[in-house]
Amino acid sequence: MLVGQDGSTITLEQQVLLTLESDGSLHQEGSWHIVDGSGAYSTLHGAGRYSFEVESGPNTRTATWQLDGNTELSLR
Repeated sequence: MLVGQDGSTITLEQQVLLTLESDGSLHQEGSWHIVDGSGAYSTLHGAGRYSFEVESGPNTRTATWQLDGNTELSLR
């Protein structure tokens, strides 16, 4: 759940596939969609896909997060 400064909320749901490699690298991918919103976000709708990777190297780790999709907010 995401909460705005005014107390408005957005609730997301996701489907996830998680892969952990023997070298410590991690790959996660899936889909997301908005299931609920309150206050300023009560008419917000949207869905998309995402991926998250953590790659390990000598003394380093690199994290990459990519979020794709569409949202729509109906004005009253």
